[in-house]
Amino acid sequence: METLFEKIATENQTTPEEVQAEIIAAIQAAIEQSDAATQEIWHSMSPDHKMPTPEEAVIGIMALLVNPNEIVL
Repeated sequence: METLFEKIATENQTTPEEVQAEIIAAIQAAIEQSDAATQEIWHSMSPDHKMPTPEEAVIGIMALLVNPNEIVL
């Protein structure tokens, strides 16, 4: 089965590793450019409350889209 990152890579003529690297860079930029409350949301997506992995971020963003009023910090 093709993973999400493999599918994105195929569609964009790149590698899954490059897709992951781009997602990591986007997460870092979002955390650095966010206010404290938004940073806390990002950190809450990771079990250790540090920067979420790309997989954790995708799951966390999906959860926010499904239940935007139920942000758990």
